[in-house]
Amino acid sequence: MPGRRRNLEVKAIDPDPQATFAAAVALGAEDQGVLRQRDTYFHAVQGRLKLREAPPHPPELISYARAELAGPKVSLYRVVPVADHVALVDALADSLGVRVVVEKARRLLLWRNVRIHLDRVAGLGDFVEIEAVAASPGGLEVERDRVEQLRAALGIVDEHLVPVGYADLLARGSRGIGLAIALRAARDGANVALLAKTAEPHPRLAGTIFSAAKEIEEAGGQALPIVGDVRDDRAVGDAVERAVDRFGGIDIVVNNASAIDVSPSATIAMKRYDLMQDVNARGTFLLSRTCVPHLRDAANPHVLTLSPPLSLDPRWYGPHLAYTLAKFGMSMCTLGMAAEHAEAGIAFNSLWPRTIIATAAVQNVLGGESAMARSRRPEIVADAAYEIFTRPARTTTGNFFIDDDVLAEAGITDLSGYAYVPDADLLPDLFLDS
Repeated sequence: MPGRRRNLEVKAIDPDPQATFAAAVALGAEDQGVLRQRDTYFHAVQGRLKLREAPPHPPELISYARAELAGPKVSLYRVVPVADHVALVDALADSLGVRVVVEKARRLLLWRNVRIHLDRVAGLGDFVEIEAVAASPGGLEVERDRVEQLRAALGIVDEHLVPVGYADLLARGSRGIGLAIALRAARDGANVALLAKTAEPHPRLAGTIFSAAKEIEEAGGQALPIVGDVRDDRAVGDAVERAVDRFGGIDIVVNNASAIDVSPSATIAMKRYDLMQDVNARGTFLLSRTCVPHLRDAANPHVLTLSPPLSLDPRWYGPHLAYTLAKFGMSMCTLGMAAEHAEAGIAFNSLWPRTIIATAAVQNVLGGESAMARSRRPEIVADAAYEIFTRPARTTTGNFFIDDDVLAEAGITDLSGYAYVPDADLLPDLFLDS
């Protein structure tokens, strides 16, 4: 069994990869070319566990542990060669669950036994990493001196240092708005019922309903994962009854399920049109209506739908009419049900982000890693939702809220911590006039 090794490493955002490469070469670093790496991370009880694929090199199973520090940090790791990596991934996914998949192009340079990694990470952007492997079991003074020398030569400043790994950044960014809202509520000990189709790992979507439930319980809440389809009347009815049986009632409903296809009307497949109508508009209508009898018994009942303010501006209809109809259908549920259930004191509101949010939809549909780099994290929507839930339902209904407006009203005006990439030029979301 291979023994554990040690290294000292620093990771930072790289605003100018070409300049960093030139500085490394000028220092005498030798360019080793570009590696294409795919790391599949699994849920682990301790530390991190990943399967690395980097053809033509053989696959490796790597376990490691390190502190989350912005500066140089020691990592203890073990590397195990793998013969049948496909079977191993399947086995580990079945037993532990896939946490996230990290794909990157890594330019490797070597300088005095120190590795310099210029990484372009899918969904994150450009980073520079310095890694010095311990030459002996003793101290790391020599390695630390070399890391600091390289850091100065490459111009790595404190504000660009990253304390966590790529897997952590991706897991925080792309796991979705719905889960972020659930985790914020779980911190207050909330009971959360999840209705979703993702029972099995998806190659382009991080996590499953069961891994989400685990995160909720780790955050302090209780979770009830229910595998089902929001388009299925019976499945929705059964899910609501199971939630009531388990938790004794329903206080809050979040309509987050949404399909997206921004194709124009001339080219969109009718199957995709139907899917968006069924999931977005019909799903919101069905789940909201089914929960109303139970919400009548709640002390402060809220229904929150992730949908935009209604608009008649033609620019939101021409380019992607089918998607607009589906999203505005969700918003019309807010408008109509707020009026219908006003006397019952049930709040119906919509919430929409000012900027695009770093989710799988943005990464896979709306622009890939370049769009992700101009996004905010889902936590900004979660924090805004929390503020809405704590307001009196009877006097907080029929609104189309924008996330940063809600936070500003709560006295939160410094939003820099929500940026997916620090100091990024944020991209406005669809359906907003300004």
